[in-house]
Amino acid sequence: MRPLAVIGNVNVDLIVGPVAPWPAAGTETVVNHDELRVGGQAGNTGLAWMALGVDFEIAANVGDDQFGRWLREAFGRRAEKWPVRPEGTTLSVGMTHPDGERTFFTTRGHLPRFGLGDVFSVLDGRALSGGYALLCGSFLTDDLTRHYDAFFDWADSNGIAFPGNATCCIPTSCTTERPARKMASVIEFSISTRRSCSGRSRGGGYPSRRNR
Repeated sequence: MRPLAVIGNVNVDLIVGPVAPWPAAGTETVVNHDELRVGGQAGNTGLAWMALGVDFEIAANVGDDQFGRWLREAFGRRAEKWPVRPEGTTLSVGMTHPDGERTFFTTRGHLPRFGLGDVFSVLDGRALSGGYALLCGSFLTDDLTRHYDAFFDWADSNGIAFPGNATCCIPTSCTTERPARKMASVIEFSISTRRSCSGRSRGGGYPSRRNR
């Protein structure tokens, strides 16, 4: 099997609901379900691969708080080199609706500060040579998005490919003039969207909500 890596957003998801109708301002809504879990497209992809027994690497960062420590515990040795940012860990609160749709409120948190240096601190380009990488969360990882030229140069120099059959997204913040074939490699891996398998595996126990 070729080397495999996923790069991008790992954060915390708090799912509550169902909510109907939309709450009025200044009110409190009591719901019947809540679930606190590892989230983010890169995070969900990593959990799925772990459950399948796939060998892979994952490049991400976390915030300097209990949620950040919990996320690192979920990925074990793969998270040992993840940089820790002084910001709080990004949290997405998803409200489910009776028709199955969800509405998300996401804090900026640590994800915008995930940059090219963070990728290099986690991944060994030579070890990934001839393999595949998935690039996730371009809409949140501002620092990395600004350096996609250098990122793709690094991937090219190490023979790392990006699957062409995944869902692609070109972030509006990217102003590079690289050929379109390069920018089409900004991957938003469709398997790991927030609508994917709710029965995903989890790492460790949930952190106390009193200590966010």
